[in-house]
Amino acid sequence: MREQLGEQDNCAGSCPTGSAPAALIQATPGLIAALVLGLVAFLLVVGPRALNAQNLAWLEAGGSDPITSFIGWHFYRHAPWSFPLGLNPNYGLELGNAIVYSDSIPLLALPLKAFSSWMPETFQYLGWWLLGCFLLQAVMGWKLAGLLSARMGVRLPAAGLFVFAPPMLLRMPMHPSLAAHGLVLAALYFCLRSRPERPAWLWLALLVLAALVHAYLFAICAALWLADLSGALLDGQIRARAALREMLAAALCVLLVAWQAGYFSIGSQSAIAGGYGLYRMNGLSFIDPSGYSWLVPDIPERPGDYEGFNYLGLGALALFLGSLLAPWLQARAGRATDSRPPMPLALRWRRHAPLGVMLVALWLFALSHQVGVGPWQFELPLPDVLLALAGGLRASGRMAWPLFYVLLFALLALAIRRLPAPALPALLSAALLAQVADTSAGWLGPRERMAAPARAALSTPLQDPFWAAAARHYQILRLLPPMNLHPDWADVAPVAARYRLITDATYLARTDQHAQAAAQRHASDLLSTGAFARDTLYVLEDHQLNAALFNADSRIDLVAIIDGVPVVAPGWLDCPRCPQDWLPAAPRLPALALASPLAFGRDQPGKAYLISGWSNPEPWGVWSDGPSARLVLPLPLFNNLAGNVNGNARPATPTRLRLTAGALVESAWPAQRLIASVNGEELASVTLRRRDPEAIDIPLPPRVLAGHDWLDLRLNLPDAVAPAKLAPGATDQRALGLALISLTLF
Repeated sequence: MREQLGEQDNCAGSCPTGSAPAALIQATPGLIAALVLGLVAFLLVVGPRALNAQNLAWLEAGGSDPITSFIGWHFYRHAPWSFPLGLNPNYGLELGNAIVYSDSIPLLALPLKAFSSWMPETFQYLGWWLLGCFLLQAVMGWKLAGLLSARMGVRLPAAGLFVFAPPMLLRMPMHPSLAAHGLVLAALYFCLRSRPERPAWLWLALLVLAALVHAYLFAICAALWLADLSGALLDGQIRARAALREMLAAALCVLLVAWQAGYFSIGSQSAIAGGYGLYRMNGLSFIDPSGYSWLVPDIPERPGDYEGFNYLGLGALALFLGSLLAPWLQARAGRATDSRPPMPLALRWRRHAPLGVMLVALWLFALSHQVGVGPWQFELPLPDVLLALAGGLRASGRMAWPLFYVLLFALLALAIRRLPAPALPALLSAALLAQVADTSAGWLGPRERMAAPARAALSTPLQDPFWAAAARHYQILRLLPPMNLHPDWADVAPVAARYRLITDATYLARTDQHAQAAAQRHASDLLSTGAFARDTLYVLEDHQLNAALFNADSRIDLVAIIDGVPVVAPGWLDCPRCPQDWLPAAPRLPALALASPLAFGRDQPGKAYLISGWSNPEPWGVWSDGPSARLVLPLPLFNNLAGNVNGNARPATPTRLRLTAGALVESAWPAQRLIASVNGEELASVTLRRRDPEAIDIPLPPRVLAGHDWLDLRLNLPDAVAPAKLAPGATDQRALGLALISLTLF
């Protein structure tokens, strides 16, 4: 059976076969109409202010993702050329520094870097990128609709339903790089067309483009390509040798492009992240508007289900319902169903069965092993190896986008076959208007925020003149502890970008986990020893202020509070060119109460007393990290009076200190020794043999506290060990010993 897809799609069934110029002329009005549709949709959903290359205000409407996309590009354009080309050494340092992992769209960043010197200091291309996404979506929606009908009045509103697809609209302000759903539509179009009419190099070009946009879009396009290749083999459209050549060419092209974009700048293990099963697709996603409808009520769901948002939209659902009822209504009215010519699209099981299998596989992967149906959830057991591999695409809900568009395509096909032919353009246009109006419940709010007055700088509370003065003295701006998506990254990164300081204040899609662990150990050593690098300005978390004050060299290092954040400026006090307008900070150690436990969890006050040798606090408490750890407590304890002597209140004096803690012990490592000293005098030595918390009492003789303003507690842990040495497959390289939960003075 010979298919006529190419002829009918390009010529609307009216031009002679093989007449390419005539086909182009016939297709031009439709393509222009599709482009106008995309432009109107962009202006409606995003607005024209995003096209101002010097306007950054609209980016903040989408949160952290568009901000890091711009900042990653800003650093990249000012950095020297590197090899591979996509490395971005000034944004991320050792944590990871490739342009692809800041979602800065290498497809645009790589070529635009060559023209950076001709651009203004502030230049963002994300608004133009979103316009391109709308235009591509409209054109590919037009092409797909052409597989169902050659009528302009049918194709254009059908293309409009693709343009106003809610999963695409959701990504507009939030994930600009993921808004390129037109690439998915192109892949589906290639799958539905006959292979002899389309050269293989088009698939290769699509795969390369997708890899230069986003890893998830590449994964989707690659899956559809494999389905198309399998179908062509089964149907005899290509031979095995040609398929092998195509696979080898695709692999070589994609690997080369991925290498240059920076995909391989982090280890393979670091590309796998947790979260598979959390960022999934809910089983009711196709009918759950999740805020994208004024009329259809939301269905309760789990927190991560937004990644699998695939609501079809009120217009598409109404079209489906009308298509089901149309034959019944026509029969009741005594009218026969309209006869119409067959659709241009011809499906054959050998050719398209692999596509169906792939769509089901992607859907099951999107559902994940933690299957959610509305607010309910059940878990399917999967081996740890498979869960780890799935972590490479942990936001699995995105992988259902091809199925979403195939369902929308199928709904349109059903409507075209069942609805009255004369009324079809009007009915499809009404469905499109309903889709636009109803989905505005979701995109109208971001649209209003994106229409904020233009601003050529990202907002940040860090506005003190200190930052400009420090930028003339330092080359690097670091956050402690170093981590991806640090709580303060969005405040600090704009400062680094403004003054072109190298920084690790980043939000990256993936980071090098081993390098991050090493950086955190180094940061802990810095706080413990005070050996801060002279070319680096450090921004700390609040609980690290006291450690910096106790360990920094107060003669030359400035430890201050600037714009509400603790800062260590090494060598500042010894710098003749540095203004001395900022006073050193005072310790933030509130007085303690006797018999009142001091907790060390992430959100507890105890973390302020951790001076050195501790890991980052966790919700339950904190691990010691290394062979020794130190806490400093203020004396006397004024807020708990011991009694009244001759009518005068006197401060309490503790006589005993209790640690509530467990230890890192295993069958292969059964004990941890703990030697405790207070103000330089050894007072206790115990052996811990339990992971569960237990009470460890340390006496406090009056002599060790007499004449001291501080209780300086030092814990020696000679048996501290890395979990990676105790358990196969463990990656934690910290030297853990004591799991401290609380401290109580009596």
